[in-house]
Amino acid sequence: MTTYDRPVSGDTQESADRVASYVVENYSVEHRDNVLRFDSSDGIEQSLNADTDTLDGLRAAAGLDVATERRVNFSVNVTIVGSDSLADGTQSPATGVSDDLTWGEAYQNQEGAASTARAVTLEDENTICSSNCLLVVRVW
Repeated sequence: MTTYDRPVSGDTQESADRVASYVVENYSVEHRDNVLRFDSSDGIEQSLNADTDTLDGLRAAAGLDVATERRVNFSVNVTIVGSDSLADGTQSPATGVSDDLTWGEAYQNQEGAASTARAVTLEDENTICSSNCLLVVRVW
């Protein structure tokens, strides 16, 4: 008989959920739920491109950095997966104006990573997502 080991800690999953909720709430177009501002100066692409490689600004704004002696410094990755990639099962990042729509530390199937996803649409002229995209946040 073995005990049940949860592969992802509750703190890690809660942190992934918190970041995803923050992104959707703070980058959504006013009065349009889950439609993210994209390539404007206050849109997700330019804002996260301007953040550090470890997304320090996003981590602080989403409440992941708390001042305690036992603080866990989570790694964070935010990726927008395009509808075409979802359809073919690859779940590769969509491509934006300047590069792939993935920010933060490189996610390479790290053990113990928590993941959460939100269905979103991007407000853009280039129609990066022909229908819905998937906002995927991974924390480890």
